[in-house]
Amino acid sequence: MESRRHIRPGTATLDLGEYPWTITGKITNGKMTIAFPNEKLELNSAFENSFTEGVKICIVYIESKYSKSMKFGLHKIEPDDFSQVYIYYSSDDFIRPHNEITLMAGWNFIEEIENPNWFYGSDEPWSIIGLISQDINDFLSKGYRWQMEMWF
Repeated sequence: MESRRHIRPGTATLDLGEYPWTITGKITNGKMTIAFPNEKLELNSAFENSFTEGVKICIVYIESKYSKSMKFGLHKIEPDDFSQVYIYYSSDDFIRPHNEITLMAGWNFIEEIENPNWFYGSDEPWSIIGLISQDINDFLSKGYRWQMEMWF
């Protein structure tokens, strides 16, 4: 059995409007696949600031066309393992000072994982950046799966 869902990205920043990008998803035998557009997407100037040095960067949340509170995210489905993948779109290549993060023009998938050096009361951050890739399959092969999230 196969069904289609209509999904579209939202933005992390308030009042920037909605972008009617077409991102299609398909569910086959209980597994969801999502196709990201290949063409260059346009972002308005609200997505740039002095920190990004003219590069427009958007964090993308995929939501159901029919319910804004229903979002889809990539998570590892393992007990005692908090990890997720954030989706960013960048208008151009962006290298953060000191090579903390690099985004290439187009779609970027950034893994956030629990910091193994963190403990309650430490100065360590609770989570750290793992893999950054432009290929979603890199994360699917690591055990990430699309999950429905309810946001209120």
